[in-house]
Amino acid sequence: MALLLTANVAGRTNGRNVARLLQNQFPAGPRAFRVPGVDSLNHARGQPVSWLVTRTASISGQELFNNYGLKPNSELILGYGFSLPHNPDDTIVLKVGGIEGRWEIGRDAQGADGLWKVILSKFVEASDATYEDILDASGMLQEMLESLIEKLPEEDIAGNIEVRADVVEMFHHYLEGMSNLVAEKPPEARSQVKMPFFALW
Repeated sequence: MALLLTANVAGRTNGRNVARLLQNQFPAGPRAFRVPGVDSLNHARGQPVSWLVTRTASISGQELFNNYGLKPNSELILGYGFSLPHNPDDTIVLKVGGIEGRWEIGRDAQGADGLWKVILSKFVEASDATYEDILDASGMLQEMLESLIEKLPEEDIAGNIEVRADVVEMFHHYLEGMSNLVAEKPPEARSQVKMPFFALW
């Protein structure tokens, strides 16, 4: 059976048009039905959902999922009121004092190479960089990351405040993502220095 998820636009549902589309697409088979409150479905990252017809088979009693897109926990918490453990889409936006621009860094240091190049350029032209220049730039980046790590809140929620368990869980998901992001190094920086120094990162 196909699952029909209709949208209400300017007070009119598009159910008739979609029903015709489904009859053409599935002439002898599935029947469509409407699901009220589809926005109340839980989120599963990467869930294959079409706003017209689901593309996966569902059995009676099985939970259906919606997909809000590839979003970091900061956006999921603020926009939808939930988070994902070890969210692969977590990002952090970095601004470096004295350097124009912002860098959005993802897991596995995605997007960090641009930041590394800018930091390295503060010491020397990238093409003329010596081993010592790279170490100096690495040290500067290390200090910046340590400063960010120090600013992260403690894992334990302090005080005698009663906080709902689901809120504490979201806090831990968010904190895990931020800790992971600031602890990672740009791939280019890792490849330029191969010595125990980088075990400190």
